[in-house]
Amino acid sequence: AEGVGEGEDEPSAARLLELRVSLHSNLSLACLQSDDFVGAVASARAALDAVKAVGGNDAALLLGFDPAPLCSKANVRRAKGFIGLGQYEKAKKSLSSASRLVKTLEAGPGATALVKEIKAAKAALVSREKEENALYRRMFNGS
Repeated sequence: AEGVGEGEDEPSAARLLELRVSLHSNLSLACLQSDDFVGAVASARAALDAVKAVGGNDAALLLGFDPAPLCSKANVRRAKGFIGLGQYEKAKKSLSSASRLVKTLEAGPGATALVKEIKAAKAALVSREKEENALYRRMFNGS
């Protein structure tokens, strides 16, 4: 049987990258939904590292895989994880990265959904910071 098992059934490098990033991205979401913020951040980082491992966005694009949407989602999840951990500066950096990546996408339903997700995460960050500041004020003012 000539050709059996010789590359025909093997996924392309782009497909393997997409599967790897998708796996870490879904794991990140599962961790986030179960309030495992540390796991969510670690998985989001792994998704970003998968793209960097092939030489960053340029190499991923050469493979025919656009990493911007998945990396943007990973950054949003990472930011939500940092918000849960109370690490607001790191959350702001992740949201900034997500916003820059979204700007590279063509307008469409996917980009619109990501923009909404980023805005919601930014609102959650502001709200959480205000709650924490109010708590500290009450603690130190004795009221």
